[in-house]
Amino acid sequence: MEQSVKVLSFCLAYILQVNSQDVPDVQYLTNISYGNEPEQIMDLYLPRGRDLLTSKIIVTIHGGAWRSGSKEDMLEQAKWFHSNFPFCAIVNMDYRLGTIQDPGFPKQIEDISLALQFLKSKSAGFNRLD
Repeated sequence: MEQSVKVLSFCLAYILQVNSQDVPDVQYLTNISYGNEPEQIMDLYLPRGRDLLTSKIIVTIHGGAWRSGSKEDMLEQAKWFHSNFPFCAIVNMDYRLGTIQDPGFPKQIEDISLALQFLKSKSAGFNRLD
């Protein structure tokens, strides 16, 4: 998990830090369904006064070798991203896990793709929350 945080941090290095007095309030929306399966849910940290059209989006995806874990495992990382990139929307998602009877690949990749498509299609729906 630490390696994934480093990779995400590296990928997001172009985003500038802001002063703590500029940190906006955040609306926290939980268990938003992005698919038909119960595991296809996400949480969204959305800065007040911003929307998905005007915010960069950071997506956190928990580890667990595609067979264990949940978005709750990434709560501290999601909070860290919000603290360090307060004008970005933070998405913390779950996905369908693999089992011996129902292997994970490729459904987790499909879920990540579906979640990103959902965010693109619904971005105007998560409008300004002043």
